[in-house]
Amino acid sequence: MAGATLCKGLNRGLGTLLAGLLAFLLDYVANASGQVLQAVFIAVAVFIIGIYLITKMVLLKLMHENSLCFKLLKYYSYMYSVII
Repeated sequence: MAGATLCKGLNRGLGTLLAGLLAFLLDYVANASGQVLQAVFIAVAVFIIGIYLITKMVLLKLMHENSLCFKLLKYYSYMYSVII
């Protein structure tokens, strides 16, 4: 259990570090592009990142719903509700 907790903590730390680095780089490029293109660049970056995250969430949900574990859990919860 300790290895899983350590790995989870390192994964979250690395994700936070990479998210901060991405935000810093996007801010740097937006400021370097000038006043007019700054708003356009930020809007496009937010749109692209949002589309990526929504797509990733939908794919993870579909993978979870099609997994054997989810199907067994759904079957057993149905059987439990029939018995009671």
